[in-house]
Amino acid sequence: MRQLKDILRGCFATYVAGTALLFVAEIPAAIMGNAIFGLTESLFILVFYGALLAALLTLIILAIWLCLAFLQIQVLFPVAPLVAAVLISLPMTAEAGVPGFLLGVFFGALAGVHFWFWAFGTVWRQEMRFGATSSLDQVE
Repeated sequence: MRQLKDILRGCFATYVAGTALLFVAEIPAAIMGNAIFGLTESLFILVFYGALLAALLTLIILAIWLCLAFLQIQVLFPVAPLVAAVLISLPMTAEAGVPGFLLGVFFGALAGVHFWFWAFGTVWRQEMRFGATSSLDQVE
């Protein structure tokens, strides 16, 4: 179950990084007076609504991991950015059309890379297994 803990660590680290990135993006609008909400309200919205989206994405990632661990499939590093790009770009496309899709692909790929490095370290490939040791303990 160590791998499950690694995956949850990757999900949480990606949530924290995404919340911080979006909050920093709100600062210029607040300084210029163009923000709809103040910084405190924006932080509240980002933390709690971000947590709802992160919980949904974490459940999807755990479902994918359960299937892969059951079949003991090796996953290559590029799969994480691709899956994250799809998972993030779909809701953004529904909200903002083509620009949302493009931003979703870009930030989804960044989130996938961030997730992989926090979950599995710098390994290129990781075998998904129940009861696997941490990938951070493995040497390739």
